[in-house]
Amino acid sequence: MEADGSETLYKINVVVSDSILRDVNCDGALNVTNCTEIQRYIIGAQEFTAEQTVLADFDKNGSITVADVTEIQKSIVGA
Repeated sequence: MEADGSETLYKINVVVSDSILRDVNCDGALNVTNCTEIQRYIIGAQEFTAEQTVLADFDKNGSITVADVTEIQKSIVGA
C-alpha cells in the first residue's frame, strides 16, 4: 500500500531507444500519423501497449496529454 492509500498492482519497465522516441506506431517515421494515434488514445478511441505509452509521453511526466501531441507537432515542423 502506498502512502496515499493507493495500491500498486504492477510495474512495467520499458527500454526505448531515443531513435524511435515518439514513434508510437513504430513505423520508423515521426509524422502526423503518430499525433493522430496519440489523440485517439487521449479520447479513448485507441489502446496503447506499455511501449507505446512510453513513446507517446513526450515530456516524460507520466501522462499523455494534448501537450505531448503539440510538442511532437513542433518537433515535426522543426519549431
